[in-house]
Amino acid sequence: MKQLRDNKPVWHALLWIAIYVALVNVGGALAPDPASTPLVTGILLAGLAVVLVLYLRRSGLADLSGLQPPRANTMRAVHYLAPLFGISLFQYAKGFAPGLDAGEVVSAVLLVAGVGFIEELLFRGLLFQAILKRGALNRAILITGITFGMGHIVNLARGYTMSDQLIQVGAAVVIGIALAYVVAITGSIIPGAVFHALFNLSGTITAANTTMDVYVLSAMVIVLVPYILFMRKRLVRTDDGAATVGDAGDTPDVLSA
Repeated sequence: MKQLRDNKPVWHALLWIAIYVALVNVGGALAPDPASTPLVTGILLAGLAVVLVLYLRRSGLADLSGLQPPRANTMRAVHYLAPLFGISLFQYAKGFAPGLDAGEVVSAVLLVAGVGFIEELLFRGLLFQAILKRGALNRAILITGITFGMGHIVNLARGYTMSDQLIQVGAAVVIGIALAYVVAITGSIIPGAVFHALFNLSGTITAANTTMDVYVLSAMVIVLVPYILFMRKRLVRTDDGAATVGDAGDTPDVLSA
């Protein structure tokens, strides 16, 4: 694992992503019935999260992978995250799922917390930093966003039509790019992980409505595209090589690669 981590960091990140995907499928297979799948999967993901954190800390990659609070000099830009947290509420317009009980809510919270944290750590932490090692911030943002979006193709198995699925994948790409900008600026996966969990929770405990899902995802894209363009304009490279937010007149030369 050490040789892979040091010599082929992209493959190292993809290996952990494969482990995560396999564990999610194992959770479904181990659950005694469909109703208990979120709880079983959530417990497995909680274990994987602990393993990942310990592994990254022992490898000296914790801070580099975003396992730290947002940089102090980016806290003034915290209001830029407002669109992300705002769209996490969109799905409640569908109403809560019928027959929802406290146990299901607890299971859902455990599951979405694990998914949100691990996916941010893997995509916007390990994979993002692996690509960034070559000095191409723009490429790291785009590739991690596209990879994250394409991973949602598996939802075809849940009964989505091809057109609905294309909208969902497109929205996931936009979300992935927006979250990559947040990591590039703050140096932390924590804001993205919180948003990710809140957004997934809103989709888990609300009523199923494919048509409404399409409207929600379309609205998210409308909100996030100008948000991304704004963040791209504001992103600059600091003297120590980190990305952060500059003044309105700053030139984002870091993204010219």
